This record gives sequence, structure tokens and C-alpha cells, in this order.
Amino acid sequence: MAQRMLDMHDDLKEIQFKIKSGESLGEYPEKYDDFALLDMTDESMREEGFEAYAMALLASEKALYEATTPEEQKLAYQQVVNNCVSCHQTVGCPGPIPKIKKLMWQD
Repeated sequence: MAQRMLDMHDDLKEIQFKIKSGESLGEYPEKYDDFALLDMTDESMREEGFEAYAMALLASEKALYEATTPEEQKLAYQQVVNNCVSCHQTVGCPGPIPKIKKLMWQD
């Protein structure tokens, strides 16, 4: 799980650059489809509600790749980041929140 989150962080940095540059985001990366099933570093952190947050994250990721205008992409991108922060605040793993917040959209 931790490695997938680090990969997602790197992908989001690249996506923000692509949106700002007017580049295509390409196809939705199916590597994220199993996100809710990945082993956590500490399985005790898999609290009730995690799967709902994971599914919301996947839905927002797919919406990001389906967005057709730069404004829609920007809003969808920010929703992905917001979903990450919300999950980390609620599920009980707040450590990465400062790093995630650095992904917030910057004009």
C-alpha cells in the first residue's frame, strides 16, 4: 500500500504538470484498480470505512482521466487530492498529510 501511495503521489505531480502544459493525460492507469485490496504496512490501520474511501479515490481518479477540458481536469485533480487527505484524516494515518497537501493545485 505504501509503495502504491508513493507511486500515486509521483503520478499526481506529473499529472498537474501535464494539465498546466495542456498535455494529454493518456489512459487511466489500471494499476490503481486493486488499491482497496493491497496489503497495508500495518493491517491494524485498515479501519472501517477504508474501502469506501478507496472506492471514492478510484472514482475520482477515473473522473480525472475522463475530464475533457483543462478546468474539468483541474477540478477533478483537486478532488483526487482532497480524497487522499480526507482518508488519511479519517482512517487514522495522518503522517503523510503534509506531503499530500503539497499536491494541492497551484496556479
